[in-house]
Amino acid sequence: MEGLIALICKEYPPDMVIHAGGISHEKYNIKTTDSYLKTNSCATKNLAMIAFNSNSNVCFIYLSSVSVYGGHPHAISHPVDEKSLCNPSGPYAKSKFNAEKHLIALYDQNFLKKLVILRLAPVKGRNGFCPYPASYLTNS
Repeated sequence: MEGLIALICKEYPPDMVIHAGGISHEKYNIKTTDSYLKTNSCATKNLAMIAFNSNSNVCFIYLSSVSVYGGHPHAISHPVDEKSLCNPSGPYAKSKFNAEKHLIALYDQNFLKKLVILRLAPVKGRNGFCPYPASYLTNS
């Protein structure tokens, strides 16, 4: 698959890559850390390098996860912010945080000149998952 993506990017160099791919524990009953790291972390780094090699000025946007903050006992009364420390606690969260570190290293080494990392929270919907009460998600 990596070779196919590289061929496509060579033929059509992207100006921007929005990377939302990966595996999560909700959809797949994956228990091995290696599976998460290979898909969520290593593949992310590889995709960023493919994008850079096809366009050195590419903007890379990575959809990470709020799970990189880990389970905090005071999460309801103290929401996370820009100053909160990351403490990923499971294989999924660790793989997402590891991917972030790979991307930041590529940025620091000037491979990625434009990098955006968004730490998205779970979305509540019909039959959806949301570990927080609605009052936590709104201003009161």
